[in-house]
Amino acid sequence: MNIVGLDALVFGVEDMAAGKQYLIDYGLKETESSAAGGTYEALDGTAVILRRAADTRLPPSNAPSPNLRETLYGVADAATLAAVGENLSADRTVATDADGTIHSVDDGGYAIAFRITRRRAIVAPHVGINVPGQPPGRAVNAIGADKNEEVLPRSLSHVVYFVADAKKAEAFYQDDSWTPRAMPPGADNSQIFLFEHRPKWAPGGASE
Repeated sequence: MNIVGLDALVFGVEDMAAGKQYLIDYGLKETESSAAGGTYEALDGTAVILRRAADTRLPPSNAPSPNLRETLYGVADAATLAAVGENLSADRTVATDADGTIHSVDDGGYAIAFRITRRRAIVAPHVGINVPGQPPGRAVNAIGADKNEEVLPRSLSHVVYFVADAKKAEAFYQDDSWTPRAMPPGADNSQIFLFEHRPKWAPGGASE
């Protein structure tokens, strides 16, 4: 399936003002803001979405807030979105929003969603190092960094999950429907990192 990659991360937070300021200080652009939350984008349109931790529209919390409440993955087209929904529906509950976004839960207990990607081409000065949106490389002995350059996040390219059973979580993402695509130069080279960890809390609300 033509799954492009990470599109947005949805966080539940207690201190909304502090959360928004952190993302702005990080360099993300505020594209939507209200008392209920906001959206903060990198140059390619990938984003962090903030919502109040108590917002009942969010998936159930799997850790103390602030925490990740849902990962949105972008797909290339409507046909891929339909295929993802059909695949997930075979063995788990799937819900679909009015805008077509598909919501479910992976085998590690994390809320996941799929939508037609909102990524866009990165518009930024060329730099001589390996960054998303451009081929890598620079001339021999050329300086790859400019201390006067405005540094802005180009892309939010991957997510790390803490899981109780890495093998089980890994199997879900290694299913045929998740076969990695060939990545062109300058594209994201990682998407999901699974870290096996057994804290007092666990995704899905279970605890030891």
